[in-house]
Amino acid sequence: MTENESQNISNRYKLLERLDRGASRMVYKAHDFVLDKIVAVKILNDRDEPDESSLSRFDNEARVLGRLDHPHIATLIDAGRHNGRPYLVLEYFEGLSLYDYLEKNGELPLEKAIKLFVDLCLAVEYLHRCGVAHRNLNLRSVLVASEIGETTGIRLVSFDYGRLASVPSPGGANVGALERSDTATDIRYLGQLFASIVSGPKGVDKFGEQARSPRLSRRYGYGVLEKIVTRCTGEAEPYHSVGQIRRELLDMRVRLESWEDTTQGFGSVSGIHKISSRQTGIIEAVKTKEMDSVLSFVIVWVLIPFAVIALIVFFLCLH
Repeated sequence: MTENESQNISNRYKLLERLDRGASRMVYKAHDFVLDKIVAVKILNDRDEPDESSLSRFDNEARVLGRLDHPHIATLIDAGRHNGRPYLVLEYFEGLSLYDYLEKNGELPLEKAIKLFVDLCLAVEYLHRCGVAHRNLNLRSVLVASEIGETTGIRLVSFDYGRLASVPSPGGANVGALERSDTATDIRYLGQLFASIVSGPKGVDKFGEQARSPRLSRRYGYGVLEKIVTRCTGEAEPYHSVGQIRRELLDMRVRLESWEDTTQGFGSVSGIHKISSRQTGIIEAVKTKEMDSVLSFVIVWVLIPFAVIALIVFFLCLH
């Protein structure tokens, strides 16, 4: 680190190492002398005098985070100014940005992607209930643990473009409703984020690839995800809330967890389970459709020509 980077912030935070660097801000791992714990410090860089836009975004992020308390959203510990530059102190989360995770590991398997999508929806749904729109959801604004599993955490960060629906009076409990356009913006970004997570850094057409999968569970799962993405991005009937998306994801996960892993290729996402009556109906419907196709072929190309030939022979015999 440089001499400036090795300094203490407000005689409380000792900068230890740089975690991230953006166009106008730095993020450091630091030690909090007061709480005796590791924290993350976000501060404007010192290359140029801070402009009004950068200062405004920092202040805005502090106001937004100060209203939030959710396990999937970065917790604000402190905020202030050091040598005229604003800084934020956030909980330290051991992990990677989604962008870096996908660069390192490739696209997520379906079951892990669904878990991640549900957690993201929970976070954004909470934001909207609090009258906050994120407006900058992307692969770099989500932190994930190095290993994504059933119990892993995620953290939503980067609230510098966030918007408050209203600022309640001190002690007031009322929260203003978000503009429909703000909700729609977050939903659209969620859809783009889902597509990026499924496709991975190489932009693989996972939806098209899985549509041809011999495993019915994969065709069903990715088919539902594709429908969710198209609705989020406005290519189909739009969602009115993030809660609708979360409920569809949970319903899909429940259905997938009941697929049986058989030699016919009905793959299981999380173990071997009994096929539900609904899924049995789906399978029977597929078989019925295939049988109808065979019967149609026999009628059109075998029975009808045979009947025509028989009639011709019959009339020839009469003469």
